[in-house]
Amino acid sequence: MTPLLAALLLQPAAGPKPVAEFADPAARGPAAVRFDADGKALVLTADGVGIPLKLWDVATGKELRRFAGHAIQPLAVAVGPDGKTLAAAGIGSKSVRNAVQLWDLATGKPTLRLPADTPQLHAVALSPDGNRLVSGGMDRAVTVWEVATGKPVAALPQFPAPVQAVAFSPDGKLLAAGVPGVPAGGEVRVWDAGTFKEIATLRSTHPILDSVAFSPDGKTLAVAVGDRVKKTGVVELWDVATKKLTDTLTGHAGRVWVAAFHPNGKFLASGGSDQTARLFDLATGKELAVFPGHAARVTGLAFSPDGKRLAAGTGQGGSAKLWDIGSFVGPE
Repeated sequence: MTPLLAALLLQPAAGPKPVAEFADPAARGPAAVRFDADGKALVLTADGVGIPLKLWDVATGKELRRFAGHAIQPLAVAVGPDGKTLAAAGIGSKSVRNAVQLWDLATGKPTLRLPADTPQLHAVALSPDGNRLVSGGMDRAVTVWEVATGKPVAALPQFPAPVQAVAFSPDGKLLAAGVPGVPAGGEVRVWDAGTFKEIATLRSTHPILDSVAFSPDGKTLAVAVGDRVKKTGVVELWDVATKKLTDTLTGHAGRVWVAAFHPNGKFLASGGSDQTARLFDLATGKELAVFPGHAARVTGLAFSPDGKRLAAGTGQGGSAKLWDIGSFVGPE
């Protein structure tokens, strides 16, 4: 074996390469990402007053549509399961109080404005049937809205801290919200989405909580938690029925900002301050892949509906990378 061949064989294998990249030079971060219903387009937030959200063509990388008409800096976005509605929430302006803005995804036209009168909203989610929307933010409240009328149908008991994350279960029967807890651990509450009766309270030992996500079967909650001082982070997996912590996924060098389940429920992706997204096999808890090279912390994740691609948005420049994950998750 020649010295050159030996050197080549000893080099680590090249990491995964993104199949597409998207960026808005006028935008800032953090960026949230969502696919449309058929996975052919990607919504990317643009954190800045007056800067519209944009819809990008996944195949060509071209801008398809803009969503203007809001007076907020979007921090969170949601796309309805039917692919018809886009919702965004974030930071209000001095002249216009905060709100949740909804648009028609096909036309880009504003359809509804929900007057969430609070300085800052961190989280928004649409129910699977698209009939309700939940928001949470600095006022420590979780509000459930009826999309058809634009009226609140429930204001759940206040948390002890600003609400950082909200989520509906895929069947629409459960609703979860989470807050950080300093110096104590972060807290997640789960309610029956029909009666709004609280059915579970989950407490982490980590003070920082950044996202919550239900598994496709609604039985497990993935909670991204960490410690700002120690600069550590993990993803906790909780059994909703038993209220027990069942697993902890590690691997990031620093805070974990977001976690998302693969559509088949067998895998989970996470994004962190180490500027990577990571993919885990939930059967073994092992890390399958690391997706590096992001410009800043990874704050948004979304799987395409067919589960073959992963989009990761960063906390800088309104940018996102798209990764082909078919070789890791296998055929559906």
